[in-house]
Amino acid sequence: MTRRVPEIDDRYLLDLTARLVNVESPAPGEAPVVDLIERELEGLGLRPRRLPVEAGRDNLLASVGEGEPALCFNAHADTVPPAGESVAEASLVGNRLYGLGACDDKGPMAAMIAAVRAVIESGRSLHGRLDLLVSLEEESEGRGVRSALAGGYRCDRVVVAEPTRLEVVNCHAGALFLEVTATGRAFHGSQPQMGDNAIEKVWAFVQALRERALDQAPHPAIGGPSFNLGALRGGDRPNRVPERATALVDMRIVPPLRVADLQERAEALAAEPQWRDVSFRTVKTGEPLDTPADCALVRGIQQAVAEVRGTPCGTEGWRGWTEAEPFRTALGIESVVFGPGSLEQAHSTEEYIEIEQLRLGARAYAQTALDMLGEDTHGD
Repeated sequence: MTRRVPEIDDRYLLDLTARLVNVESPAPGEAPVVDLIERELEGLGLRPRRLPVEAGRDNLLASVGEGEPALCFNAHADTVPPAGESVAEASLVGNRLYGLGACDDKGPMAAMIAAVRAVIESGRSLHGRLDLLVSLEEESEGRGVRSALAGGYRCDRVVVAEPTRLEVVNCHAGALFLEVTATGRAFHGSQPQMGDNAIEKVWAFVQALRERALDQAPHPAIGGPSFNLGALRGGDRPNRVPERATALVDMRIVPPLRVADLQERAEALAAEPQWRDVSFRTVKTGEPLDTPADCALVRGIQQAVAEVRGTPCGTEGWRGWTEAEPFRTALGIESVVFGPGSLEQAHSTEEYIEIEQLRLGARAYAQTALDMLGEDTHGD
């Protein structure tokens, strides 16, 4: 049965977005915005629970309804640090709301909270429960969702809020960040053959690693793998052979390859005799995401968008990693990324979100929850 499109209070949605933006929250400083969200959810009659990540830093979880199945709405509380005009000060200019985090992730988060409010006020009972999980440090170490899952949190499906232009991201690349270190022998720069140049050594290893990392078949929606040398450090002056050098590399993985596969390639390379003075350590990992495009959650969101906007949304793949992946990897559930705003504005020096995207996003979230969990007790 087609559900009546739920009512969203647009004034509340805009006000909440602005209030969230006005609280600066780059990790590890998310506590003030988590406090604000906790008070907001308590004001809706919910009983949010804190899920500790570490001392003084908590994820936040609130539920509407109870039991199973459980549909989780997840958004992250942190932003990148301020840059340019993207600061923690909301301003409404025409049909855009500007400010740090406006589209990544304060706007999508506000849309989720407004959707939860609309579900509560709709008066419709739920078959199961709707969870809102606010997570920490998605922009840095990515421990927020992983910590909640390690602590026992479970759900049956998850929608992760990111600025996807209201398209469904059902697959994305994984990532493996490595720090590569080479040691050599210092000597006078006029006789480099007497030394052992660590910069040249780490450079040669990185090029060999690049070849192995890029040996992956492209994914139809994501594309091929990628390799980025993000930093190269070593030496102190032109007339001394450097005895130590370090490189930081970012390798993107596409399904069906996994992080362990790429780690094994790196380990096999480092084990070759010519690289005896080269070592590496893993800095960050994230598996690829590959949720089937025809699963019930994707179809549910597409139906909700069609009911809200008049036209359904499509599916697409992303190059970047998101917290949809830990849900799928740990729980094996349908996990997608969906939200208002555009990735082109995320992390920019002039971040903003379109007001119409916010409105449609909140309605689509609420409609998805009611279509997948709701029972219309009034029969209309």
